[in-house]
Order: sequence, then C-alpha cells, then structure tokens
Amino acid sequence: MSVWMLLPVSLPALTITGIWVVYAMALYNQHVCPVDNWLYNQSCEEELYLQSGPTLCCTLDNVPLISKCGTLPPESCFFSLICSTGSFMVMVIVLLRYAHVIEKHQNCVLNTAGLSTGWICAAGLIMVGNFQFSVETVKKKKKKKKKKQTLNSGPGLRSEELRGIYGKRQGEVSRVKSGMHERRAGQT
Repeated sequence: MSVWMLLPVSLPALTITGIWVVYAMALYNQHVCPVDNWLYNQSCEEELYLQSGPTLCCTLDNVPLISKCGTLPPESCFFSLICSTGSFMVMVIVLLRYAHVIEKHQNCVLNTAGLSTGWICAAGLIMVGNFQFSVETVKKKKKKKKKKQTLNSGPGLRSEELRGIYGKRQGEVSRVKSGMHERRAGQT
C-alpha cells in the first residue's frame, strides 16, 4: 500500500473536522447561534455577543452558515488555513490522478479536462477562504455611499452654497482682523 493512498482519505477528514472547529470557535465567541436554536426572531434588544445565559435571542443574521462562521476573527484565520490546506491537497490529488491515468492509459481529452476542472475548483476554494467579506461590510459601504449622495443632493445646503457662506465668513474675519490692527495702531 502506497502512502499516497492516504491523501484522498485525509482530504475530507481534514476539511470536515476543520469546519466543525471553525463553527465551535464562532459559537464560543458568540458570533453565531447554536445549531439547535430553531427559533429566530426578527430583532433582538441587544447584540448576540452581549447576551449571556442558556437561551440566546437570535436573528437570521446569526444563522450558523459556513461562510458566516468564518467571517470574523479569530475563526476567519483558521477558516483561511483550512481552505488553503484543502485547496493544496485537491491540487495534489488531481495531479496524481492525472499522472496515474496517463501511466495506465494513453492521454485523453477527458483526463486533461479533469485536471483543469480540479485546479479551477482548487483556485475557487482559495478565493473563498482568503478573500472573505461579510454582509455587514457591504451594508456599511452602501450606507456611506447613500449618506454621501444625500449630503451632495439633499434638500440642505449644496457645496456651492457652503463655499459662498464660507467665503463670506472669511471676508468678515479678515475685516475684523484689520479693524483690530487699526485700533492697536491707534492706541500706541
């Protein structure tokens, strides 16, 4: 028995165990709700990480999805490590399978397609594991953009009006300063 035979078996063992460890870390840090909590509310009085006790008030934002568990630190670091290691193992397994088929049979288009598909899947796994973003980040960016648009095009003062007011104030300040200088010169 070759040692290389353990590689395909160790891939699911490592990734499944790693995903459960990420879930346990997210649960411990109260970033997600437990799997056995099937009662999700529309809103809660306080955030999940501020709650304590056996029963937690959970919203749909705290459903323990794989991507949600691996979003916030410190579990996001371990999630990235698991995904990168799993991706490397997929690349090695696909390459070994490709070489095995070439050795036993002649090279065919289907074998090459399997190699390229496996490597594309491995690249996708690296992207998922290392370039994470949360929905909250996207919501915050949308709010900032909306706030900017409201400031620029809202019913309040426009930037041209603000520049005009600021220019008038600057003129008033310079007149007051020149008057103060004239008074001081007259006193001496």
